[in-house]
Amino acid sequence: MMDVVGPAVCAALALGLPPYLVWLWRALPPVWRGERRRPPLEGFRIFAISARSYLSGLLAVTAWCGGFAATGAAVLAYEMLGVDEGTPLDVALTVVLSVTGLLAAVLLAAAVPLTVLQWVVNAYNRPHRLVPPRYRGRPGSVGERARRYERGRSPVPQPERHSP
Repeated sequence: MMDVVGPAVCAALALGLPPYLVWLWRALPPVWRGERRRPPLEGFRIFAISARSYLSGLLAVTAWCGGFAATGAAVLAYEMLGVDEGTPLDVALTVVLSVTGLLAAVLLAAAVPLTVLQWVVNAYNRPHRLVPPRYRGRPGSVGERARRYERGRSPVPQPERHSP
């Protein structure tokens, strides 16, 4: 059973994630121009994606999915080509595994700081170049929360202090 499941999962990662990422990137221009208020990708467990933060979220999702797709391609190449030392295929397999493994490592390493960047864009609406022009003047989630807190808070009279 595992002999079928492993390559099937790797093939799904290697062949399914790239078209999905292309579909997500094709939605960027209408989201950026404000023609589309709801992005096709709205959130994951580790971060929320809105129209304001679609570009930064897309960068992080691309790094994560690209790393997983490259890992799937490397494992799929290894499973399909096998390893027979001394054959010309062995050299080709080594090159393919090295390139896809390096690509996966670079993308997954870049995914962590891009995820942090997504958190910063959501929280502070900065850097402005990653925020669509329509949303640049608005506060991030931290500013919105502070404004809601200030609006809902009524002034509390301070007790008078008597000096001894």
